[in-house]
Amino acid sequence: MRENLPPSGEIKSCIAADPPLKPRSFNGIVWWIRRHTSVEFSPRQIQSDIQEAALVVLLSGTIQPMPDDYRQLTLPDLEPMAQVLAQSFSEDPLVSFILPNAKTRVHTVGKFFRAMGRLNIRAGSAFGTGYPLAGVAVWSFPNKSSSSASLGDLTAFLPVLFSSYVIGVRRARAILNQIEANHKKHALESHFYLDNLGVIEAARGKGLSSKLIRPFLQMADEQKVVAYTDTVTGSNVPVYEHFGFECVERNLVEGTGITVYALRRPVHS
Repeated sequence: MRENLPPSGEIKSCIAADPPLKPRSFNGIVWWIRRHTSVEFSPRQIQSDIQEAALVVLLSGTIQPMPDDYRQLTLPDLEPMAQVLAQSFSEDPLVSFILPNAKTRVHTVGKFFRAMGRLNIRAGSAFGTGYPLAGVAVWSFPNKSSSSASLGDLTAFLPVLFSSYVIGVRRARAILNQIEANHKKHALESHFYLDNLGVIEAARGKGLSSKLIRPFLQMADEQKVVAYTDTVTGSNVPVYEHFGFECVERNLVEGTGITVYALRRPVHS
């Protein structure tokens, strides 16, 4: 939540809750995407489709009406979504660890957010606020049915596979494993998961993060399920606590200088 945080950054860690990929490994990235989204597909079939340059078939989802404060994002929002998240995460400790070259960081992580955002949008988990788009949140919901992935969804990851991002993710293996372990430990039951949250610098301090958090916490309370998130930015913790999250664990990952914070919000009546 950058808008209410010090200049060092708002945003919770991207890529966070999943094990890293093997560099340039198609099966590795397929497995990672399956874990990170509710999209299902056959790796063997998709790999065959890519090799044969098969026809891309896009499957559209049903967009639910949203309040004026936020909206569910659609594929035309993909590029603005990627830019908002790339800019918001440019100083994130985990992204900086994965991509130490500050000059190319926004461009490179933008490739990831462009590819991942496509899956998030098609899974119905991407939300935004502002015209033009100024804030983005990615929420995972309990008991959400899966959707099918197209060839286009997977080929969108090719620029990521052949970038320094994949090598950096491998270097960050210990951090990502710790985030994954905390998630499993503290959110075993059905839960809402705030995966990513970003607000561009020019729009901070205007309550956009609240618009992207409070409605979903209300949904969680109505469904009587907990909410969970994580961050590698210590200054984020009190802001999440403002929304009712409790820091249930913190871990300094040896040899990285990065501390992982696990935050869980109980059901509020």
